[in-house]
Amino acid sequence: MSILRRALDWLIPRPTERDVVSDQEHVRRLALLAGREPGRVQLYEQALTHRSALQEDEAATDSNERLEFLGDAVLSVIVAEELYVRYAESDEGFLTKLRSKLVNGKTLAACARSIRLGEHLKLSQNMVKTRGRDNRSILSDAYEAVVGAIYLDHGLDAAHEFVNRTLIQSADIENLARTRDNYKSLLLELSQARSWPQPIYEVVSE
Repeated sequence: MSILRRALDWLIPRPTERDVVSDQEHVRRLALLAGREPGRVQLYEQALTHRSALQEDEAATDSNERLEFLGDAVLSVIVAEELYVRYAESDEGFLTKLRSKLVNGKTLAACARSIRLGEHLKLSQNMVKTRGRDNRSILSDAYEAVVGAIYLDHGLDAAHEFVNRTLIQSADIENLARTRDNYKSLLLELSQARSWPQPIYEVVSE
C-alpha cells in the first residue's frame, strides 16, 4: 500500500454504521490533500457537487462546472510549466502533444480514483445507480474542479503541490514522451518519407 493511500485512509476513513462522518467533515478531510487547512470549505463542497445532485438536493445551489472550467486552466498551466522545464530542448509541437497525453479524461479519472474522489461526490440517486461514481467523465471533471477549489482557496503553489503529488509523480512521463499514438500522422509521415501519394481514407461502415 502506497504512502499516499495510507494517508488517505487516515484522512478520509470509510464511514460505518457506528462511525458516520458528516459530509462537511469528509470535505474538510479531502481538502487536507492540498497540504493546508481549508479556509473556504464551501469551495470543496461545490467541487464535489455534480450537476445531477441539484435536482434532488435543495441545499446544493451550484454544481462543480464553473470550478471545473477554472481548474482545467490552472491544471494546463501547471503541467505546461513542468514539461517546459523538464524538456528544455523540445519544441512547441512536442510539448503540446505530451501535455495532451498527460491531461486527458482517462489520466485524470485515474488520479481521481487514486484519491477515492468518487466516494465523496454528490450525485443524484439515478446517477449513483448507473455507476456515476466511477464514470470517467464525472471523475475527471471533479478532479479539475478540486484543482480549481484549491487554487481559489490557497493559490497556485498549493494547486501545484496537489497536481504534482496526484498526477505528475504518478505518471510515467518519460514513457508517454516515447509513445507515438497518432497513427494517422505516423502513416502520413511514412508516406512522405517513401515518396508515396498521400493516403486516401474511405468509410468502410457506420
